Amino acid sequence: MAISLPNLSIIALVVILAVWVLLEQTTFGRRLYAIGGNMEAAHLSGIAVKRLRLIAFSLTGLAAAAGGLMYASRVASANPVQGSGLMLNAIAAVFLGTTMSRHGEPRILATVVGVIVLGVLDNGLTQMSVDSYIRQVLVGVLILVAVGAGSIGQKRR
Repeated sequence: MAISLPNLSIIALVVILAVWVLLEQTTFGRRLYAIGGNMEAAHLSGIAVKRLRLIAFSLTGLAAAAGGLMYASRVASANPVQGSGLMLNAIAAVFLGTTMSRHGEPRILATVVGVIVLGVLDNGLTQMSVDSYIRQVLVGVLILVAVGAGSIGQKRR
């Protein structure tokens, strides 16, 4: 019995692996973490902050455009505001991933776990016929709980 994955899942796994390698195993990624930690200290240590930020924002925009194209291909339509409701889930996934990581830093694998948790929650609430507005409120509450748990965890360290 062969397991078949959708093409978009395979692309997502490849992108996750590529981003993990880029951020965790290269000098570029270490410098991005340094800029995110303290921009002034990164600048004083000789990192070209403006150039690296431009590259990072350009890569992020390219990834967002590719994601939008894949989303449009999945639903077989295109609308300028089609994914506007997904912003809260994206922020929630990053916050969940940040609170799950050891030092409170955003990490790609922890963010993937946050995406999975939100996907399971959303799927369960959909199957229970919970209204979409209530689902958004619950995601907001989940963000507040994650931030609160993260701040308590940071105080103990």
